[in-house]
Amino acid sequence: GDLGEIENNKNAVDFCAFMYEMTKGEIPAIFCRGNHDTRGNYAPELPLYVGMNGYNGYFTFNYKGFNGIVLDCGEDKTDDCISYGGGAAFHEYRLEENKFIESVARDGCKFNVALCHIGFMLKTNMYAEFDIERELYSKWAESLNKIRPSLMVCGHTHERAFDLACDNQIQPFNYPVLTGGSLNEKDITASLITFYKDKIDVKAVDKSGVSDSGIVIDKIS
Repeated sequence: GDLGEIENNKNAVDFCAFMYEMTKGEIPAIFCRGNHDTRGNYAPELPLYVGMNGYNGYFTFNYKGFNGIVLDCGEDKTDDCISYGGGAAFHEYRLEENKFIESVARDGCKFNVALCHIGFMLKTNMYAEFDIERELYSKWAESLNKIRPSLMVCGHTHERAFDLACDNQIQPFNYPVLTGGSLNEKDITASLITFYKDKIDVKAVDKSGVSDSGIVIDKIS
């Protein structure tokens, strides 16, 4: 997510070209919409170009036994915020998404990974004007705790981090949370995540290559 604001058809095509450059059309890619991807005059048409659940950015997936749940917070500020014209309507969207998350939790599903661009369970994401939907997100958090994915992967803050349930939580969570990449003027750092039968290995990747050391997570049974 957060590949850019979509103002026209070319932006959407460039979005797909960027994905193709990485995958060559041979590696499955999961699109997890970020708040910037919701902006721009052509943003409502983006679901026609990328894999989503119709016009919804939340869904589950299963590929050769590797499965996950993808969530979508939409914008990172209230719907009436002037930063994007005050014309957003994501509160109702999140209410509908809550029904989806609750239904998945009731089904007793267990997932290798959960993806959400905004880590709504972390204080480092939810502060000042970005601290929104506290009551609704508490319901999301409750359902995710029932689902208890082996790993939650987020983005948004441009700072790579790893959190267990700790002082950084604004909503209680019982699964490890990886903020997967960092961005500054000099470099981009991503995360290489390898899932094994009994563990998850997370390493940093930048222009110098893959780090020798990393984080090892015991998978949740």
